[in-house]
Amino acid sequence: MNKSGKVLIFFGLFWSGMTLMFDGFTVVPAVRQVLAQRFVATAGTVRSSEVTHQEDSDGDTHGVRISYAYTVAGREYVSDRYRYGNFSSSDCGWANQAVGENPPGKPVTAFYNPRAPDEALLQPGLAGSDLFMLMFMTPFNAVMLALWVAGWNQARRRWHHPPAGGVKLATNLRQTRARMTEFSPLGAGLAAIALLAFLGIFVVAFGFGGFHPPLRVALVAWGVVLIGGLTAAAWHWKNLLAGKHDLVIDTLNGTIQLPRTFKRTTVRRLALTEIHGAFVETLAKTDGEGSTTYTYAPTLRLVGPDGPTERLAAWHDEEKARAFVAWFNKELGPRPSIYLAQQQAMNPPLAR
Repeated sequence: MNKSGKVLIFFGLFWSGMTLMFDGFTVVPAVRQVLAQRFVATAGTVRSSEVTHQEDSDGDTHGVRISYAYTVAGREYVSDRYRYGNFSSSDCGWANQAVGENPPGKPVTAFYNPRAPDEALLQPGLAGSDLFMLMFMTPFNAVMLALWVAGWNQARRRWHHPPAGGVKLATNLRQTRARMTEFSPLGAGLAAIALLAFLGIFVVAFGFGGFHPPLRVALVAWGVVLIGGLTAAAWHWKNLLAGKHDLVIDTLNGTIQLPRTFKRTTVRRLALTEIHGAFVETLAKTDGEGSTTYTYAPTLRLVGPDGPTERLAAWHDEEKARAFVAWFNKELGPRPSIYLAQQQAMNPPLAR
């Protein structure tokens, strides 16, 4: 295994461990909130309520501590659980509102677990904060899934050696179609969901109550995210059905049809004799912070060694790109290119 593969595995394990841990902190309380809707309601009284404050290097966070008494079957219980996963956050408005609505001595409705009466809370069911935290974790989970897919693809190539680096191929008697897209419709949909969730975090947090938006706002935000993801998946599927991302090798007619990408908006066909060969072009992109990312583009060289080029795709997986290029050059075979024909015309063989 090369160095980049080891780095990918280490980073993937670290990222997955951290993400799954925070998923637990987010999903488990949300599930418990849903299950708490089956709890039994009973009368209670607030004994004390206060806004809590915590200071650390990242700033102040605020929470609530509301103690209340309730009676079940003639026995009094005391609890200070407001909600499951009652985490602190930097916005204090929700905490002040919750404490203001539950002053000491106020009668409240407590909801207790009929199987364990000492387990109770004041607010069962999902709230906007639960859905907001799920949205907050969505981009992190998308990166985790992308790392899993990348690791699986590397392992599959190492164990099974699929042709063309794992690019999906469809072959009949006269044509071979290679689907040059990096993403499946599912992958495109998940990528769109991750991007929209990332943007939605800022819109909801800065425009609708920080980490504790109203439930209706959170539901609308999730609706936009999911509809956007479904739209992206459907659009990508439509393009796949139309063959937009297909490289078509027609050996019967001696032509090749390029995918309609990289500003190629119409069908472009080339004679196989026009193609000198394929190679992997490394594309570097540097962001405003100076961080550089690389993609790897299977690229055709036309006419001769110094002729024009046509990029076919741009992938993040270098091994896949190189395996595909090796497969393509093998499929191209020993057909002489125009460049070679010109060279032969200029340098005819010696007469015997």
